Amino acid sequence: KIQIDPILAKNIAVNDKHPLKVFIQLEGECEGVYVYNKTQNSFEIRELNNGTSNISFSYHIVATRANDYNYNPKKPAMYEEVRFPIAPPKQGKKVNYKKPKVE
Repeated sequence: KIQIDPILAKNIAVNDKHPLKVFIQLEGECEGVYVYNKTQNSFEIRELNNGTSNISFSYHIVATRANDYNYNPKKPAMYEEVRFPIAPPKQGKKVNYKKPKVE
């Protein structure tokens, strides 16, 4: 079981709508691995085909930034649904697009 740093864990949102993404880089030979039991605080890795290798690996996690209710509880910073806007068209091309609505 890999524990996620508590400071990071309290600042990410992990749920059905915002899943934790874990990318594993194996540093040796094995049967392959998969990630399971992903939560806000931890995740687990298991080797395929009941393998018992003891190799090193590194990992990278990607998660959605959690809303911040601590700074100003009356008006929290809402991050979970914020997305980058649609990129502007290349110069010289006119494209009509609607800006996404951010609430």
